[in-house]
Amino acid sequence: MKELVSQLTDQLGIDGAQAESGLGAIFKTAQSSLDADSFSKLTGSFPDIQNFLGDKAGEAADGGGASGLMGMAMGALGGAGGNLGKAAGLAAAFKGAGLDMGMVTKFAPIVMKYFNDGGDDGIKKIISELF
Repeated sequence: MKELVSQLTDQLGIDGAQAESGLGAIFKTAQSSLDADSFSKLTGSFPDIQNFLGDKAGEAADGGGASGLMGMAMGALGGAGGNLGKAAGLAAAFKGAGLDMGMVTKFAPIVMKYFNDGGDDGIKKIISELF
């Protein structure tokens, strides 16, 4: 995960704490969006995710249903679709890290590429459900 944090800081011009907080918010939302088996497979392949689910997760929203983080972000920004309750929680967590909601859409492709590059076909399918 250090590589992912570095990619986020380098590509987005944010500091490490902001990158970690944003990832925490995304992983907490993923935990509440995915079924338990899918999230377990994800954390089995990338166990460092667990390190981001505590304080780094900020105020990420809980709740079921995988509507996609990108859809949530677009919904929060006034676009069609998305789960506004989760998007609001994700926005609050990003804001708490000094990041605006638009950063979710900047984080997403970097995070998606990281997991797609390091995961098998099962992980790629799980990630596609999120983004």
